[in-house]
Amino acid sequence: MSMSGSLTTPPPASSFDRRPGWTVVSVVGITLSLVLFVVVVLIMYYFTRGYGPDVDRDATAKQVAELRAADRELLSTYGWVDRKQGVTRVPIERAMELIVAESGTASPEGAVK
Repeated sequence: MSMSGSLTTPPPASSFDRRPGWTVVSVVGITLSLVLFVVVVLIMYYFTRGYGPDVDRDATAKQVAELRAADRELLSTYGWVDRKQGVTRVPIERAMELIVAESGTASPEGAVK
């Protein structure tokens, strides 16, 4: 008894490639993958271009320290903001004390003193 009569023969291996549209789907998929790769590389370049080894980190750190010192100066001293309008600057600690006194309430629980 031969089993070959009851079994069907498998399709040739090349029949998969003959399906309509398979080549188009492959080309579109590969093209989209390449475009996505290029876009990601360009975005990475755009956001990291100023941070290479040629950046003077000491100068940047110095600028940050100067900005923080200027901010500290503004937050801890009295001064005029607009003399014509009569607007003054008050140290932040004093401003918080005035706000609490104005509100008529004690410091909230858990507040840092």
